[in-house]
Amino acid sequence: MLSQQATQRAAQPTTEPVPLSAPLGGWNTRDPIEAMQATDAITLDNWYPDIAGVTVRKGNNIFCDTTTGLPVYSLLPYQSGSTHKLIAASGGTLWDITTQNPVELKAGYASDKWQSTNFNGHLFAANGVDNLQDYNGTTIGDSTFSGTTLSEFVDCGSFHNRMYLWKSAEAGFWYGPTDGITGALAFFDFSMIIGDGGNLITVQPFSYDGGQGISSYTVFVFDTGTMLLYSGSDPSNASNWTLVGIYTIGVPLSRRSFARSGGDIYLTTFQDHLKLSVIITSLAQGLQVPLSKASGAVSSAAQVGSAIYGWDAVYFPNGRRVIFNVPEIDGTFSQHVLNTTTNAWCRFRNLNGLSWQIYNGGVYWGAANGVVYQGGVGTTDIFSETMPPWDTSPWDVTPWAIPNVNSIRAVGQQAWTTLNNQQNKRVAMMRAVISSIGTINVQAGLGFDYVTPILPTATVTLDQGSPWDISPWDTSPWGGGPVAFNDWEVVGGYGTAISVNINVNAVQQISWVRTDLRLEQGQAL
Repeated sequence: MLSQQATQRAAQPTTEPVPLSAPLGGWNTRDPIEAMQATDAITLDNWYPDIAGVTVRKGNNIFCDTTTGLPVYSLLPYQSGSTHKLIAASGGTLWDITTQNPVELKAGYASDKWQSTNFNGHLFAANGVDNLQDYNGTTIGDSTFSGTTLSEFVDCGSFHNRMYLWKSAEAGFWYGPTDGITGALAFFDFSMIIGDGGNLITVQPFSYDGGQGISSYTVFVFDTGTMLLYSGSDPSNASNWTLVGIYTIGVPLSRRSFARSGGDIYLTTFQDHLKLSVIITSLAQGLQVPLSKASGAVSSAAQVGSAIYGWDAVYFPNGRRVIFNVPEIDGTFSQHVLNTTTNAWCRFRNLNGLSWQIYNGGVYWGAANGVVYQGGVGTTDIFSETMPPWDTSPWDVTPWAIPNVNSIRAVGQQAWTTLNNQQNKRVAMMRAVISSIGTINVQAGLGFDYVTPILPTATVTLDQGSPWDISPWDTSPWGGGPVAFNDWEVVGGYGTAISVNINVNAVQQISWVRTDLRLEQGQAL
């Protein structure tokens, strides 16, 4: 028979530690909240999910102020051999901003919304209003192509050693002589093929392994969502130009909402951010194209903002990510970001770029006030304009200064999880394992049974060397070097499902590694 003391000890509740990985699976707007994986996130703003943890995104610096005070609607990179230049379009002028000091190339344009391509040592640029422009690295002027009205071209590309150009109200494309930077253009008409009245919106190269080696194709996408796939390299030669397939892929949101990644293409439609190889493979097998975890956010944004200028996409290889620029109805922008290594999504905020471009391995964006920024550098956001707050919590309640060094606010709510246990449970203790260099400004909380986690009402700063804490907060100084804030903290709450919320105000590198919980099991429901 147990003694009274032994009986009391046996009746006391016990807890067990349960580790919960940081949301490496990324942002999920596709699945119902009760069906998400534990490593997904309901909100993941300015946190970037990667293999080893979830890190705060890098910062931004002012690269060049064009001094126009007007929107930078286009960035045009020029490359010929070892010569690399970056051109910005603002105020009806094309500016050489390579040296970070604006130099006027040519003024008097009616539109700043250019699309461009590099071909045979020249940069060609079209906007559908002004004449097609030809830049040779030193001077810029009207193109000398002939055969049609050059000011009607809205976009251009270089494929198979020749120029391709297209207009906004034609179901076909124009192409130049082999290796030609001038000469007569010929027209290839698709109107008898597609049959839906669509107009060509983009032309892209595409290649994939079809089982017999790498094959190269040319993709033609129309504003109706129809896509044509052609093999061959000479549209004037029927024996070297063959229609491979006709597909319905969804209506693209913009002629800029395409990003090349190796031989593949990412694109944004009204339904989702999609990968072309996945589309073609699924349709060829008679399957529905699988939706990405960002599809819910894409559909919502497209419903209210499809007509807003700024839908854009770039592949940033040095960052191993595709950045999809998304205009918001309040005039700001967000970015849906795909980690191309893990296929995990997140969202960047407070980067209000109208136009995005990759140049010399870096990512750049043009703002509404004539400034061009370089992204993915440093650990703070440096802006020259007043930025509106995107959060109403105590962290961001007033516009930012001009100019200012701004911390990066990262907000993450992890998906709800039962921790593989459907019983009601009490969380007795919690510790968030967060690696940081220097002081850290953090909020953390737990939610139970699909009620949004309640965060502390005050902002708390943890010094490097102090334990990660919630209540009470430690104030002792830290030593140098990276540290992990990982002390156990007493918390209270009951429920079947649990969600972790970790927010930081970062001016340094911060990584969310995992969250540990000590659970006391309750009665089965």
